[in-house]
Amino acid sequence: MDEGLETLNDEFEDVFRPDHELKTFPLLELPMEIVLSIIEMAVTRPDPIDPTHGRKRRDQVNIVREPPLALTSKFFRREVHLAFYRNNIFESRHLNNVPCTRDWLVAIGHERRMLMGTFTFHAKFSDSFWQEKFAQIGISTKIEAAEDQSRAEVALTGFQTLTVTFL
Repeated sequence: MDEGLETLNDEFEDVFRPDHELKTFPLLELPMEIVLSIIEMAVTRPDPIDPTHGRKRRDQVNIVREPPLALTSKFFRREVHLAFYRNNIFESRHLNNVPCTRDWLVAIGHERRMLMGTFTFHAKFSDSFWQEKFAQIGISTKIEAAEDQSRAEVALTGFQTLTVTFL
Protein backbone atom coordinates (compact mmCIF):
# COMPACT_ATOMS: atom_id res chain seq x y z
CA MET A 1 0.00 0.00 0.00
CA ASP A 2 2.91 2.37 0.63
CA GLU A 3 4.52 1.66 -2.73
CA GLY A 4 6.00 4.64 -4.52
CA LEU A 5 4.09 6.52 -7.21
CA GLU A 6 6.71 5.46 -9.71
CA THR A 7 4.99 2.04 -9.95
CA LEU A 8 1.85 3.62 -11.43
CA ASN A 9 1.41 3.44 -15.19
CA ASP A 10 1.16 6.47 -17.51
CA GLU A 11 -2.63 6.29 -17.68
CA PHE A 12 -2.91 7.12 -13.97
CA GLU A 13 -2.67 10.88 -14.67
CA ASP A 14 -5.81 10.69 -16.82
CA VAL A 15 -7.84 10.04 -13.65
CA PHE A 16 -7.34 13.68 -12.67
CA ARG A 17 -8.35 15.14 -16.04
CA PRO A 18 -12.03 15.84 -16.66
CA ASP A 19 -13.70 13.95 -19.48
CA HIS A 20 -15.37 17.16 -20.63
CA GLU A 21 -14.32 20.74 -21.19
CA LEU A 22 -15.03 23.24 -18.44
CA LYS A 23 -17.76 25.63 -19.49
CA THR A 24 -18.83 28.98 -18.13
CA PHE A 25 -22.32 29.45 -16.80
CA PRO A 26 -24.41 32.21 -18.45
CA LEU A 27 -25.46 33.78 -15.14
CA LEU A 28 -26.68 37.02 -16.67
CA GLU A 29 -29.02 35.12 -18.98
CA LEU A 30 -31.12 34.13 -15.95
CA PRO A 31 -34.05 36.35 -14.91
CA MET A 32 -32.73 39.40 -13.04
CA GLU A 33 -34.61 38.46 -9.83
CA ILE A 34 -32.69 35.18 -9.69
CA VAL A 35 -29.35 36.88 -10.42
CA LEU A 36 -29.95 39.38 -7.61
CA SER A 37 -30.97 36.57 -5.22
CA ILE A 38 -27.76 34.70 -6.04
CA ILE A 39 -25.71 37.84 -5.37
CA GLU A 40 -27.47 38.39 -2.03
CA MET A 41 -26.84 34.78 -0.95
CA ALA A 42 -23.20 35.01 -2.02
CA VAL A 43 -22.38 38.17 -0.05
CA THR A 44 -24.61 38.01 3.04
CA ARG A 45 -22.81 36.65 6.08
CA PRO A 46 -24.65 34.94 8.96
CA ASP A 47 -22.61 36.64 11.71
CA PRO A 48 -21.82 40.32 12.24
CA ILE A 49 -18.75 41.61 10.44
CA ASP A 50 -16.34 42.97 13.07
CA PRO A 51 -13.00 44.33 11.84
CA THR A 52 -11.69 44.59 15.40
CA HIS A 53 -11.41 40.80 15.52
CA GLY A 54 -8.15 41.47 13.70
CA ARG A 55 -5.51 43.09 15.87
CA LYS A 56 -3.43 44.37 12.93
CA ARG A 57 -4.65 46.68 10.20
CA ARG A 58 -3.92 44.03 7.51
CA ASP A 59 -6.13 41.54 9.35
CA GLN A 60 -8.89 44.12 9.68
CA VAL A 61 -8.75 44.83 5.95
CA ASN A 62 -9.19 41.12 5.21
CA ILE A 63 -12.22 40.88 7.52
CA VAL A 64 -14.09 43.75 5.84
CA ARG A 65 -12.85 43.11 2.30
CA GLU A 66 -15.66 43.26 -0.18
CA PRO A 67 -16.50 39.97 -1.91
CA PRO A 68 -14.42 39.12 -5.00
CA LEU A 69 -17.62 38.97 -7.06
CA ALA A 70 -17.55 42.79 -6.98
CA LEU A 71 -14.42 42.74 -9.14
CA THR A 72 -15.96 40.94 -12.12
CA SER A 73 -17.88 43.78 -13.84
CA LYS A 74 -19.48 47.17 -13.25
CA PHE A 75 -22.88 45.51 -12.90
CA PHE A 76 -21.64 43.07 -10.25
CA ARG A 77 -19.69 45.82 -8.46
CA ARG A 78 -22.83 47.92 -8.08
CA GLU A 79 -25.11 45.04 -7.07
CA VAL A 80 -22.57 43.42 -4.72
CA HIS A 81 -22.00 46.73 -2.91
CA LEU A 82 -25.73 47.23 -2.51
CA ALA A 83 -26.25 43.73 -1.09
CA PHE A 84 -23.04 43.58 0.97
CA TYR A 85 -23.57 46.83 2.88
CA ARG A 86 -27.37 46.64 3.08
CA ASN A 87 -27.71 42.98 4.14
CA ASN A 88 -24.84 42.47 6.58
CA ILE A 89 -24.60 43.56 10.19
CA PHE A 90 -21.45 45.51 11.05
CA GLU A 91 -20.06 46.06 14.52
CA SER A 92 -16.77 46.77 16.26
CA ARG A 93 -15.14 47.44 19.59
CA HIS A 94 -12.93 50.31 20.58
CA LEU A 95 -9.90 48.58 22.09
CA ASN A 96 -6.44 49.74 23.09
CA ASN A 97 -3.68 48.75 20.66
CA VAL A 98 -6.18 47.90 17.90
CA PRO A 99 -6.64 50.35 15.02
CA CYS A 100 -9.99 52.10 15.25
CA THR A 101 -12.72 51.19 12.80
CA ARG A 102 -13.25 54.86 11.99
CA ASP A 103 -10.47 54.64 9.36
CA TRP A 104 -12.40 51.93 7.52
CA LEU A 105 -15.63 53.91 7.76
CA VAL A 106 -13.90 56.90 6.17
CA ALA A 107 -12.38 54.69 3.45
CA ILE A 108 -15.67 53.11 2.33
CA GLY A 109 -17.21 56.52 1.76
CA HIS A 110 -20.55 58.16 2.38
CA GLU A 111 -22.59 56.11 -0.13
CA ARG A 112 -21.61 52.75 1.39
CA ARG A 113 -22.12 54.02 4.94
CA MET A 114 -25.63 55.08 3.93
CA LEU A 115 -26.30 51.59 2.55
CA MET A 116 -25.10 50.17 5.87
CA GLY A 117 -27.52 52.46 7.72
CA THR A 118 -26.43 51.61 11.25
CA PHE A 119 -23.35 50.25 12.92
CA THR A 120 -23.03 48.75 16.40
CA PHE A 121 -20.08 50.13 18.36
CA HIS A 122 -18.95 48.80 21.75
CA ALA A 123 -16.97 51.51 23.49
CA LYS A 124 -15.91 52.89 26.85
CA PHE A 125 -16.82 56.49 26.21
CA SER A 126 -20.21 58.18 25.96
CA ASP A 127 -22.34 58.61 22.89
CA SER A 128 -21.67 62.37 22.83
CA PHE A 129 -17.90 61.75 22.94
CA TRP A 130 -18.11 59.47 19.90
CA GLN A 131 -20.52 61.76 18.06
CA GLU A 132 -17.85 64.45 18.27
CA LYS A 133 -15.05 62.04 17.23
CA PHE A 134 -16.98 60.97 14.14
CA ALA A 135 -17.75 64.60 13.28
CA GLN A 136 -14.03 65.45 13.49
CA ILE A 137 -13.29 63.00 10.67
CA GLY A 138 -16.20 64.18 8.54
CA ILE A 139 -18.74 61.46 9.28
CA SER A 140 -22.19 62.75 10.17
CA THR A 141 -23.88 60.46 12.69
CA LYS A 142 -26.55 60.09 15.29
CA ILE A 143 -25.29 57.95 18.16
CA GLU A 144 -27.49 56.41 20.83
CA ALA A 145 -26.76 54.10 23.73
CA ALA A 146 -28.57 50.76 23.52
CA GLU A 147 -31.69 50.82 25.65
CA ASP A 148 -31.52 47.13 26.57
CA GLN A 149 -28.12 47.34 28.26
CA SER A 150 -28.17 47.60 32.04
CA ARG A 151 -25.95 49.87 34.09
CA ALA A 152 -24.61 46.79 35.88
CA GLU A 153 -23.52 45.27 32.57
CA VAL A 154 -21.74 48.49 31.57
CA ALA A 155 -20.07 48.67 34.99
CA LEU A 156 -18.96 45.04 34.74
CA THR A 157 -17.57 45.13 31.18
CA GLY A 158 -16.61 48.79 30.96
CA PHE A 159 -18.22 48.89 27.52
CA GLN A 160 -21.51 50.32 26.46
CA THR A 161 -23.22 49.38 23.24
CA LEU A 162 -23.83 52.30 20.93
CA THR A 163 -25.90 52.36 17.77
CA VAL A 164 -24.31 54.60 15.17
CA THR A 165 -26.72 55.81 12.50
CA PHE A 166 -25.08 57.39 9.47
CA LEU A 167 -26.66 60.61 8.20
